[in-house]
Amino acid sequence: MNRYQKILLRPTKSQELLFRGSAGLSRFSWNWGLAIWRRYYSRFGKPIGAMRLNKFWNKIKKRKPGLNWVSGYSKHIAQDTFRNLESAFLRAAKSAKSGGRLGFPRFHKKGQKDSFQVVPSKQFGLSIYGKKIHIPKIGRVRFQGELRWPEGTQTVGRVKLHAGRWYLFLAYDLPDLPKLTDDRPSCGIDLGCKTFATIVSNGQLVQSVEPPKPYAKAKRKLGRLQRIVSRRKKGSKRREKAKLKVARLHKHIADIRSNFLHQLTSRIVKSYGTIVIEDLSVSGMAKGMLSGTVHDLGFAEFRHQLEYKSEAAGSAIVLADRFFPSSKTCSSCGEIKPNLGMHERAWVCTCGTHHDRDVNAAINLENIGKIPRSAGKSTTAESRGSTGSSARVPTQRSSNTKRAKAQMR
Repeated sequence: MNRYQKILLRPTKSQELLFRGSAGLSRFSWNWGLAIWRRYYSRFGKPIGAMRLNKFWNKIKKRKPGLNWVSGYSKHIAQDTFRNLESAFLRAAKSAKSGGRLGFPRFHKKGQKDSFQVVPSKQFGLSIYGKKIHIPKIGRVRFQGELRWPEGTQTVGRVKLHAGRWYLFLAYDLPDLPKLTDDRPSCGIDLGCKTFATIVSNGQLVQSVEPPKPYAKAKRKLGRLQRIVSRRKKGSKRREKAKLKVARLHKHIADIRSNFLHQLTSRIVKSYGTIVIEDLSVSGMAKGMLSGTVHDLGFAEFRHQLEYKSEAAGSAIVLADRFFPSSKTCSSCGEIKPNLGMHERAWVCTCGTHHDRDVNAAINLENIGKIPRSAGKSTTAESRGSTGSSARVPTQRSSNTKRAKAQMR
């Protein structure tokens, strides 16, 4: 099981200079390797490869006096950069053959790709000394927070500058966690713009989750800061300071949204054994008048987190067909209301049942998920659209994290 953690670093001024130099070495070796790769490929018609590129680099950096500064940083930075460059070329070539849109690597620019990779070795693992972590060629750097998985096998690390602060991203290869018990109830979750999630279990409303909408609350302040950036002279220090304020506000908005989604999805997968959600077309929803609201809510990230967390918790995710009329179908008699406008938050069926739009949709979604399914799998329940309310036998689909993330784009 793969997991990663983002750790805030508190480097000293001298350590921050080493961070910037290491990021500069990573960016310089990427651009140098990309130029050599393109020249070699245009001449010989085949890739040069990361190993040959690294051997050529080791010869060049010793001969040219202008590259003496490279010896002050870890030699693994350039090696890992060449491996990443080779991997990027292979992915781009594979995408081009299959008709994909993934482009070939481009040159990196200062201020956009300020990061460097740290691969586990004898010098770097999870070497923790109180509130400090050891990074090669830099020393012990203070960090904020706690490591979640100190017993896991750390596979790779990356130090990155984001919104004026340095972060360490650690990836772990953890053993599978014990599955939760199977006696957990099922639930249906209806997502919406006004109420983010309406959760129903056993036919009863459990919770109506209100969205934080951090972007909507900070939109006015963000616009003011962006106007300040546009008035500053390009290339000036005042413009860079103004851009940093905008970046920090964007990060603050993203952090609020991420914290909300993580807390909600963790609570859901721990409480329910079968979770039914709609297979929403988020990209289609984001093209209309509600595009800003849809992006602010984070429906795609909500589904992504549910899928990979349910795999670890032993829960089953059921995806209802996006054309299933969950809101228009009466949960009591099964009759479908022909017309139901977005402004109608409640309606009365011909059988006399009064329905709340979101609660009724969540009840219908929960009824879809009552078919027995295997835990840890994502299942698609296909409906008959507006001509019927019964669901056909669902098809099993693996809840692979990469595939789920690709589907949400």
